[in-house]
Amino acid sequence: MDDRARRNTQVLELRVHGIANAPPAVMLEVDPTDVRRRIGDDLGSFWVRKNEEPDPKTGIASTEAYSWGALARTGGTALALIGRAFVHIGWLFILPFGICNLAYWTRDIPGQKQDSEGWRGGDGAALLRLFALVLTLIYAAAFMTVAVDLVGVQCFDGKTVCAVLPSWLDGLNGLDRDGRAALLSLVPVAAMLLIYLIARSGRVHWEPNLNAFAERFLGTPTEESVAPRQPEKPVTRPLLATRGFWTRARAGATSERLHFAGTIALVVFLLCWDGVFQPLGGSCADPDRFVSLGCLGDAIAAGGSIASTFWIGVAAMLILAGVVIGIISASASRSVNGDIAKRAIAAVLLALACAAYVAYLVIALWPAGPAASAEASTVTGGPFLGLIVTPTTLLTVALGLAFIGGAWGTHASRVLSVTLVSLAGLAFAVTGWAPDFGWALTLGGILLLLIHFGSLVGADVSRRRHPKAQHRTFRGEEQPPPRLFAGDLSVVGWRGFGAMVGMLAALLVAMIISSLLVLGVMGWLGPAPSGAVAGGRRTPATELLGPLVPPVAYGRFAVVLTVIVIVMGLLIAIVLLPKLAVMPKFTVPVLDPPEVPGTDTPYGGVVTPSAGYAEREGSEQPGPVRRILTVRRRSQLLHRGEILLTWLASLSALGFLVFASPWGYEAIAGWIPDEIRHGIREASIAVLVTVSLAAVAAVVAHASTTTERPLALFWDIMCFFPRAGHPFGPPCYSERTVPELSGRIRAWLTDDADGNGAVRDDRAVVIAAWSMGGPVAVSAIFALTDNVAREHTDTMRSIALLTYGTQLRAFFSRFFPSVLGPDDLGIEGVLGPSLFLRDPWKRQVKREWPDVFEGAGSDSSSRGTTGRTTAATGVPASSADGKTATAEEEEPEQVRAFTLRSLLGGGDRPAVDEHVRWASLWRRTDPLGFPVQGYRANPIDRGAVERAATTYLWQVAAHGDYPGTAQYAAARKALVDRLKAVPDLERSEPEQADRGAQR
Repeated sequence: MDDRARRNTQVLELRVHGIANAPPAVMLEVDPTDVRRRIGDDLGSFWVRKNEEPDPKTGIASTEAYSWGALARTGGTALALIGRAFVHIGWLFILPFGICNLAYWTRDIPGQKQDSEGWRGGDGAALLRLFALVLTLIYAAAFMTVAVDLVGVQCFDGKTVCAVLPSWLDGLNGLDRDGRAALLSLVPVAAMLLIYLIARSGRVHWEPNLNAFAERFLGTPTEESVAPRQPEKPVTRPLLATRGFWTRARAGATSERLHFAGTIALVVFLLCWDGVFQPLGGSCADPDRFVSLGCLGDAIAAGGSIASTFWIGVAAMLILAGVVIGIISASASRSVNGDIAKRAIAAVLLALACAAYVAYLVIALWPAGPAASAEASTVTGGPFLGLIVTPTTLLTVALGLAFIGGAWGTHASRVLSVTLVSLAGLAFAVTGWAPDFGWALTLGGILLLLIHFGSLVGADVSRRRHPKAQHRTFRGEEQPPPRLFAGDLSVVGWRGFGAMVGMLAALLVAMIISSLLVLGVMGWLGPAPSGAVAGGRRTPATELLGPLVPPVAYGRFAVVLTVIVIVMGLLIAIVLLPKLAVMPKFTVPVLDPPEVPGTDTPYGGVVTPSAGYAEREGSEQPGPVRRILTVRRRSQLLHRGEILLTWLASLSALGFLVFASPWGYEAIAGWIPDEIRHGIREASIAVLVTVSLAAVAAVVAHASTTTERPLALFWDIMCFFPRAGHPFGPPCYSERTVPELSGRIRAWLTDDADGNGAVRDDRAVVIAAWSMGGPVAVSAIFALTDNVAREHTDTMRSIALLTYGTQLRAFFSRFFPSVLGPDDLGIEGVLGPSLFLRDPWKRQVKREWPDVFEGAGSDSSSRGTTGRTTAATGVPASSADGKTATAEEEEPEQVRAFTLRSLLGGGDRPAVDEHVRWASLWRRTDPLGFPVQGYRANPIDRGAVERAATTYLWQVAAHGDYPGTAQYAAARKALVDRLKAVPDLERSEPEQADRGAQR
């Protein structure tokens, strides 16, 4: 490639928006009437300015804006027949499934075999998907409570009906208890089907194209491409650059069938439980306990329809057990032939569950069945059995699985973890049968859990003291070893407990939604008739029906949730509000070009911190400066979210643990006077009822004005990853954005619409990615590696990356280290934020300036943020206790084929690497913008002015207003110059000969 060809390179600037879903006109900085769509549809499209001309000053031949926000936020149109409001409410129910999916990707996922068609989920994949099944069953139990218990049993007593119910339901009073329960049990099954259809409606637009995408960009590698640089070490690729991540990781039809089978089996089991033991009466109908062995014998001896119903319930239990086994089996290493067999088994289980359901419906509704028997005819009142114990049991199982998840990131003993948590759960469960020993069993369970968490902490300490101990022997020589984050969990979110935190958050949200559903419907059904109305005045009714009673689990959760909210509110007030009284002097990046010539920090702050960092800013500041300092301070409050989520998860775990044991909850409640305890419970339920009705009203009002999903911001974040955790989770927009973006890049570089030609010497691309657009752009770059393990291919040499307002390092590399970790990006890991320090990132600042903070425990070298890093991960080679690792300890067990930095021309010395084709803009006033290499000056990170440059009035720039700044233009110009100056030395001699022959 000659110099003249490089100087004449046509560069495409491809802008990708972030979570704000900026319209194309905003991204292109023109009026909405001055843009046109070049390629795409209403969900994903590329836009350009009308009458666009190449700009010789910037070196940009064309600027395109990629709009993808509708993929993450649109909802309600695909199922218009059932009403947009119902669809939007359904999206709220999907929320915990999306959080469960995020928990899946926080784990330590092993590297995948390059030529594998399967997917290895790593430690905890099976148990996390089992946790996902429990979330589904929690919803099923809540829907059963509403439809069968509140409506079918409590609203219909054979004589009267809840006043708010429509008159066309009065006919249900002609049926007995079992008949009404049988008919209304269709509601939970239909509700789960609706939730599934709402989630699935968003996938059909792009998932069928994924296999073609994987074959095109991630096809079978050649021998040359998989040749390791060090033959004795296995070569691993970033997960984003593997076929399995995009086509094999997600939960598919097998998991969907198993979840439906489990839902139906649980519904049948609960129907049979009430249908068998309620007629037996006595202790067998005790709603607060599991049935005794004597009751089981009485059910079998009863004969007739009761015995038949009993055996249908047993079959439902066996089907549930088969579903659990199927979930665990489906999460094992996947292959095409194995998937077909597992899918067939799941279909059989679903068919058996449906058959059991039909059998119960026939018995319950047939005139000769239990509905006509003398025993059943006397059963009209009493709570619906099973729905008292089942929600608490499901919550306890989910809590135990979440506790076990703490071992997946710390690499503690999995066997010990499962054993201790299982024994603790058994101890809590036995208190229901042996209340006289409740205190001993509860204390024993708590002790087992303390030992469990002690083992997790011990494993973390062991990793820090003995970094070499982290490298476990992996089964089989051909399987790549796991990715281990260099043994320093300080650069991993929640110190490796990310899966547990995510699962606890998902469980909390699921219980909140379930409780709002149950208590909200109870509040709607509960009001008594209004009484007589005359002369504009109403006389209240004097004879009232008894109030509806929800299962005890939801009432208890209302109390626990109230306590959690109060404690979190106090924590925020005590810890964060004082931070608003201080104006810290933060480190700020250098502006290039400077906003004020000759001044690096025109609005306060420091470029190089002092030993007393972070000091206070001066009290006397001009108005504009004070406004910027105020926004900086406020932005840093949001950076403490990781710690606040840790507190929320911890409080949730304690709250769940309290009423996981019936004795524990009652013991604590016993310390409170009856009047106060009753008042707290009633007030908590009243608050949740009010919140439930208000939430429904807000969602309905939102649905009447837009098709955008409620809580749209959450979907932007949750929907980036494939739905590998829960099959009913929200669709992954990356499964369309990454193929589209990589295809557009390839089409420009080859000047071929299909991107199948050779890369032209005179074409290049600058990807300008804002916020969440950064992970999308990084994924597209990895997809373009074409399974070549070398960095300097024609495609990669023609790509540069400009990120701004990004969270790649501070959030994604910490929370999802197996997908976008330091060893994938080619950067150092970042220490977590602090809740109490003025600058939440002070520990990281101290690490990057060891020459300033002597003895501060810095892990890096004396210059920049680089220091020595391991070859495998790119994170500091120093151990967490500050001791430098020996050469033997630094030796990795695996070799990274490439990183994002190396793909973009980065060398082995990041602090002085001036050829890397990656620049990133950030500012301290951006609550969601962080540096990608470090707070200290480095070749990638650049500062952006903190005053909005595109507005007439003086305004502080926060998460937006990057493209209009002089710093954006300078960073883009630097990348264009680097693209045009890529040395021919990067090409190997055989490649140069081949190119010469082609010319």
